[in-house]
Amino acid sequence: MKKNRMFDTKGFMLVETLLVSLTIAGILVYMYSQFSTINSSYQRLYNYNTTDTIYQIGAFKDFMVRYTKGNSIYSGLDAKVIGCHSLNLETQDDEYCNMLYDSIAPELIILTKGQYNTDTILSEVTNAENKAVIKKFLSTVEQGSSTSYRLIILYDDDRVATVQYKFN
Repeated sequence: MKKNRMFDTKGFMLVETLLVSLTIAGILVYMYSQFSTINSSYQRLYNYNTTDTIYQIGAFKDFMVRYTKGNSIYSGLDAKVIGCHSLNLETQDDEYCNMLYDSIAPELIILTKGQYNTDTILSEVTNAENKAVIKKFLSTVEQGSSTSYRLIILYDDDRVATVQYKFN
């Protein structure tokens, strides 16, 4: 009497299916981890220090260096949300500042020291969403020198830019 060999191979087919499924699952997990790294890098490049925001913050920084040198806003500064009204400018300089501020259209501008404390900066921000965006952004920024200052601009669409500067 002949044995039917069909019944002997069922266990092998089950093991083979499990091995192939685990291999495919491993490949998919690896691809997902690589994709998420690329995606987070893309989001960081798209939202942080883009070309247009660097030019805008550079223009505001140049204004600050030129018109606020020795101004009282720097004394005892840890972190401060600033606007043209808080810079104590002359009338014509205040008008120029307002035009510049309107062209930049920021949600907020923060002035801090080069070596900043993240908690101090976050204490100046009132909106919880803005706090989350700035906290995430500051984790990507290196500390500066103790003799420098840093401007941080947050826009409505969660773009953020920063520039560090010193007075000569």
